[in-house]
Amino acid sequence: MKYRIWSKKSECYTHEPCYPGSSLHCASNYYLDSDGNLVDFVTSIGGNQDDATKSDVNQEDYIIEKCTGFKATNGEYLYEGDIVEMPLGIKTTIGRVVYEHFGFMIYERTGGVLQFVQRQYNYLGNYNKNKEILNKPVKSDNGPVGGH
Repeated sequence: MKYRIWSKKSECYTHEPCYPGSSLHCASNYYLDSDGNLVDFVTSIGGNQDDATKSDVNQEDYIIEKCTGFKATNGEYLYEGDIVEMPLGIKTTIGRVVYEHFGFMIYERTGGVLQFVQRQYNYLGNYNKNKEILNKPVKSDNGPVGGH
């Protein structure tokens, strides 16, 4: 399972350079245990991975976002929390990817809920970093859809 971890306190992902979990001497390596809980294995830089120290993590300080397995038009994988734009008939809609009831959904900013299926998704940003994207104007016509 592919996932990413958002730190509520640092307001960035644990794999990003802005995350303060690593130093010149040690590195934090976050994993999910068999119960789905976040665990931090701290290792010394250049040290043996077998000598890692398990550190407790306050689960409430982090959000684990699952990968959908689908890629956006820019080639990047889509995760929970990503904001996407997609054609929907004669209009374009914007929504946030969520994982609920054992499946991925798109929560449209207008309140609708769509099943997440393979289609052309344009990645617009991430909800944790750019909530204001959900206020972006949408296109009302995607060109001819058939008819006369």
